[in-house]
Amino acid sequence: VTGDSVSTIASDGDNVYVVRNQELTVAHAYPVEELAVVAKQPIEGSPRELFVVRGAAGEPTSVVVYSDVDGTALYAEAGLTTPENSAGSYGLPMIDCWDCYPYFWLPATKVTVLSVTDDAVTVDKELYYEGSYLSSRRHGSAIRTILQVPSRAPSLSYYAEEADQTKAMLLVLEDLAAADRDVADIPAEDLDAMVREQLAAILVDQQEAEIRQISHEDWLPRTFWREGEALDHETLPCEAFYLPAAGSTTAGVTFVAELDLEALDADTDDVAVLGLADTLYENASKVVLSSTWWDYRPATGESSTQTLVHQFDVSEPGRIEYEASGAVPGRVHNQFSLDERDGVLRIVTTEDGTAQDDWTSSA
Repeated sequence: VTGDSVSTIASDGDNVYVVRNQELTVAHAYPVEELAVVAKQPIEGSPRELFVVRGAAGEPTSVVVYSDVDGTALYAEAGLTTPENSAGSYGLPMIDCWDCYPYFWLPATKVTVLSVTDDAVTVDKELYYEGSYLSSRRHGSAIRTILQVPSRAPSLSYYAEEADQTKAMLLVLEDLAAADRDVADIPAEDLDAMVREQLAAILVDQQEAEIRQISHEDWLPRTFWREGEALDHETLPCEAFYLPAAGSTTAGVTFVAELDLEALDADTDDVAVLGLADTLYENASKVVLSSTWWDYRPATGESSTQTLVHQFDVSEPGRIEYEASGAVPGRVHNQFSLDERDGVLRIVTTEDGTAQDDWTSSA
């Protein structure tokens, strides 16, 4: 692999699996004297992670590759309208025309499932999840993928356009005319106050109109899959979407998707929870998601840090059941700050103070 950037690499003891330059390379590595490239397979998107599940004697090895792809292309291919208000999308101006054609990226994650034999690679499944890849875990044949899904919160404007200023002044003039009052008789500061009041009402009306255009489907993540050349899709049903109690979540959506390597076409029990997660912990029966919430109050200058936690039961194969959400003071460092056993969730957090002596840990 000298001279090329390696995205991810794994081994099953006999073979080495390397993803680089949007291509999966399978090399027979043991015994060393038999070192040779077995097969290659193109990978769509920018690869992020690789799972290798060695098959039983005589059975092919399963390889799962995660990659980042552009969701706008998926929406277009499926005949859907790309969401206009997406907190996870951002515009990247074209180099040759800074102001002309902004390019919008809608985060999506592709899961490519492949079977590897002694001399060939076969694509078994191509799935696309709406959202940015956070992490994944495998337990037996079940693979659970955690994705951060862009919310459809509207982009509200807090600044008045010139047309809004003009509209506010015209409305003030109409009100004065209706009241049979002469503009010349009104002090300048009072007239300015009346225009500002009308302008504020215009901005509020505009923002309310933007908010009312949102539908529940704007918040439900989609899954796309490819059957041959055709691309199909479905939206996560409302009953699989959970809303934690106020104070135990943040804006955004976390999507938990499951895939069974032994039943690739089986219906999955995917779920989503309101709030973006940044850390994943999983054992044989629980999935725990956490996120850090910094609360700063400009009026008092006070700040605090909390860890928001969401727990799911995955003890039954093929089922993901939301259990509870909560908050604890401080922040976790990584997945090793979380642990669950016998129904008890243990969390180690750090509370940051203004000085080094103020740093403390709690459990």
